Amino acid sequence: MVPMNLLDWWLAATGSVCFGLSKTGIPGVGILGVALFARAFAVNSPGIALPLLIVADFVALGMYFRYAIWSKMLRMFPWAAIGIVIGFLLMRRIDPKELNRVIGWILLALVVLAVWWRWIRGPVSDTAAGDSHGMGYEIAVGILSGITTMIANAAGPIMILYLLRMRLPKMQFIGTCSCFFLVLNCFKVPFQIYQEQITLETFRTDLPFIPFSLLGALLGWVVIKHINQVLFESLCLILTFVSALKLVM
Repeated sequence: MVPMNLLDWWLAATGSVCFGLSKTGIPGVGILGVALFARAFAVNSPGIALPLLIVADFVALGMYFRYAIWSKMLRMFPWAAIGIVIGFLLMRRIDPKELNRVIGWILLALVVLAVWWRWIRGPVSDTAAGDSHGMGYEIAVGILSGITTMIANAAGPIMILYLLRMRLPKMQFIGTCSCFFLVLNCFKVPFQIYQEQITLETFRTDLPFIPFSLLGALLGWVVIKHINQVLFESLCLILTFVSALKLVM
């Protein structure tokens, strides 16, 4: 196992709960888990976090599969896969911190657009929102999601803004987001094994934290029942804004 002191252990345990909670309750919380893992594991935190994310993804699949809108995801998968390959290549050539700053500024711009869509331009129907994205927008979001998820498991905020634009009911939102990232996270595994980010040692490190990821998924399933649509969308937007600020700093 990767050496850990008591503080690192609790940071990783809390981060694992955040991973589960983000998959079944509040998607934006996942970026907090990414930050906690980066603090707990100075080296290779994305590879250690990925199996725990996948465990929570499968729990979310069982809970929300019937709510997922697969037609919207299928258009994104090819571009996200291309983004993962690009991210895989960039990791050898570009400082991840510099790339994260660029992504953070992009997210901030998208948050501004989301605020404009929600409160200034006025409400948009689900059908109209889905049709008005345009292929170019979907390609850009798909590729950017793939790059960020490959480099830092940090594509959640991008997908949140994409789905917020569609004004999906919260169950469809979570189902679509969780199923999308289940496929992407599984697709990433061979790349991270090749880069030795996932090894037998990192997998053994993950084992004590799997129950915490499952606990977070259960908490999310309970919490989402007590959050109305407006609060759900507002929390997603606020957490995305905080995530973007963290990336640019």
